Amino acid sequence: MKKLILSTLAIALFGFSTAAVAQSTEGAQAQQAQVQQQENKTAIKMEEVPEAVKEGWDKKDYKAENVEKIFKVKTDSEEYIEFIVKGTMDKKAVHFDLNGNFLREKVIDTL
Repeated sequence: MKKLILSTLAIALFGFSTAAVAQSTEGAQAQQAQVQQQENKTAIKMEEVPEAVKEGWDKKDYKAENVEKIFKVKTDSEEYIEFIVKGTMDKKAVHFDLNGNFLREKVIDTL
């Protein structure tokens, strides 16, 4: 009986460790996909931002002096301008398409 319980426990622990390895592998693959998208970023200056994007930027409540970096980003599905904006409580990535339309804002770091 003791051997049966120990064998069952050993099999259960092996199953849990296998599941953890699988989740770890999935996480590494997702992280690698993010890195591949970042490789399509090109740093640009405010002077290089298309006029339409500058007009879209001016319509929002962001301040130019809070911009840390600007990137032109190309992915398989879209092309956009990314502003990295530092606020008082967080850092955000603000995206505009090349026609100056606001796409999204996402918090990338909290301060």
